[in-house]
Amino acid sequence: MDQELITRFREGDEEAKTAIRTHLRAVAARVLAAPQWKLKEATTRSALEVQAAVAALESPAQDPVGFAVAAMHAAAVAGLEHLRALDGALGDHPNAEVMAKVALETAAPGHVLHVQRHAESCSACKAHLDALRSALTSAATAQRATTPPPPPAAQKSSPSPKTKKKKDPRPKSKPPRRGKPEPEKGPPIGTIAIVAALVVGAIWWKSQLTDEEKSWQAAAHLPDELPPGAMADNYEGGTRDAIRAMANGQCQEAAGKLHMAWKRTPDDYDLRYLEGLAHICLRDGEQALPALQDVNDNVHWDELPWGFEWWYAQALILNVSIGDAIGELEVIAISNHPRASDAAALADELREAY
Repeated sequence: MDQELITRFREGDEEAKTAIRTHLRAVAARVLAAPQWKLKEATTRSALEVQAAVAALESPAQDPVGFAVAAMHAAAVAGLEHLRALDGALGDHPNAEVMAKVALETAAPGHVLHVQRHAESCSACKAHLDALRSALTSAATAQRATTPPPPPAAQKSSPSPKTKKKKDPRPKSKPPRRGKPEPEKGPPIGTIAIVAALVVGAIWWKSQLTDEEKSWQAAAHLPDELPPGAMADNYEGGTRDAIRAMANGQCQEAAGKLHMAWKRTPDDYDLRYLEGLAHICLRDGEQALPALQDVNDNVHWDELPWGFEWWYAQALILNVSIGDAIGELEVIAISNHPRASDAAALADELREAY
């Protein structure tokens, strides 16, 4: 999206309007993809994406950043209202619009103080504020690039994405560990509104999807579930708290803490596995797959964490390695795994979509 497109839209150009609405729906989808919202029905989530895009399109925004913030805000409000209805958190609570602005760091100081004081004595609103911040942060930080791609005229036609070659998760013996480069980190985060500029600048509004948009399109097929927290009982202190926080949907903070815990004890691949699950919760395949691949490469197949294949398949989906993901799901589907039927259904869904 660029300023010229917005100008055309404001002048009544229907083609520009459609392009901007499509782009805004993609931004809203990033926010609503977070499992914290408990949006189990794809049709419900799709309807909320459209609702948020329409609301953002009707905003008085005059530039790409303003439109992106409007879309993120509308999606956050829709997600919060859905979550409140599920949790029965109705009645005397701060307005959803105000809660979303506080999470976006665009609220007036008085509103911020009101929400903070209310959340101190209201566990539901405290949890919902955490869900808002986590969903918005993961949506913004999923974008790693800080510059937009060249216009279509300068782009070469790109072939369909190739699936990554997956290493055998069942080695005959435990291979030696070898040093691997640290995963590339994204830019430091200030306010969500500022990071939204990166989101806008890096998404091309044309119908051709960028690699990142393909990842988010694939993420829409992932089941709406939070990572398990049973391993928390094996740890103490901050590590235990981080695992429990992840299981409650506070995945952004948990991911960083689990990474640091693993760096302190690099032989503990359960921590690396849990870090990968936190990134899957954040729909960040660029971080999730390397973490789970480390586990896959360094742990004998009969010592892998229970359920590893299910989450490994999800990391592959986030990286748009659809063929490899379907292969993993098919192995689960013909096994006695409790998720066998879920794996078969997800594999069928992916085959139909791709």
